[in-house]
Order: sequence, then structure tokens, then C-alpha cells
Amino acid sequence: MCDDEISEQIKTVYAHFGLAIYLAQCLEHQIVNSMVVIDLLPNFPWKQKSREDWYKQHDQYNEEQFTKTLGRLIRDLKSITQVPPEVESKLSFCLARRNFLAHHYFRERAIEFMTESGRQNMLTELENDQAMFRQADQQLHLLVEPLNLKYGITPEAVESARLELLKAHNSAT
Repeated sequence: MCDDEISEQIKTVYAHFGLAIYLAQCLEHQIVNSMVVIDLLPNFPWKQKSREDWYKQHDQYNEEQFTKTLGRLIRDLKSITQVPPEVESKLSFCLARRNFLAHHYFRERAIEFMTESGRQNMLTELENDQAMFRQADQQLHLLVEPLNLKYGITPEAVESARLELLKAHNSAT
């Protein structure tokens, strides 16, 4: 392998590592979104509150949840709803892998990172992690989908909100 090829492979490892960590953060966000429809929405006093009150409560709830570690979020989710054993198992494994990636990955893979075959093994490992985080995210999404629909959180509503956010962002820049 020439220096340019080695450099490209190293960049690819970093990119796949970044994607794996990003997907772990997406999973954290999915847990918080799930908690909103499982915990916050059913307990919000709709008749006594305004839309502004809802946004304020929602923002406070999210802010509080996002201060927590992934492990704490998983424990809190399990405390407010029954999590199927296969989802609980997947979340536990995701937690362990996320913590390994964030705290130990490159130190533990230092020798592998020095060789072409080692980097190739790292890429395979990181792709497996990415798939695992995506699968856990999807399992949680399917778990709360009936509640989402009950509260009007349809795919169309989510897309509309996404477009509104992009529009607001683009007009602010």
C-alpha cells in the first residue's frame, strides 16, 4: 500500500468511528423521544395549559434528559415502561459498545491501527457497531410508533417539522 492509500484508509477508519459515535448519539435521542411519548405527553395537563406552556415543558424535559448518560437514560426508560427483553438486551450491548468506543477504542486498537489488515478489521468492527446502533434505534422507534401515531406524530408531521426547522435555520443564516 502506498502512503496515499494508507492515508485514505486511516481517514476512512476515522470517518467510520465518527459515524458509529454519531449513531450512538442518535440512539440517545431516540430514547429521549421515546420517553416524551411514554412519560411526558400522557402526563401533561393539556386542558389547563397553553401551547407555550407545552413548548416550555417539553424543552425543560428534554434538557433534563440530555444531561444524563446513556446508561441512565436506559434505566429511566425501563422505569417508565416495559421494555421487551430483546430490546433491553440490545440496549445493554449498545451501552457497552458506546462506552468502549468513547473511552477505549483507539487505545485498545493501537496495534491494529498500524497495519492495513488491522485497519480493515477495525472498519468491519465499526460497520457492525453502526448497524447495531441503527437496529436498536429502529427497535425503539417501532416500540413507540403506536404512541407517536396516537399523539399525531406521523411521518408526515415529522417531515413537516424538519422542513420548518431547516427553513428557520436558512433564514437565520
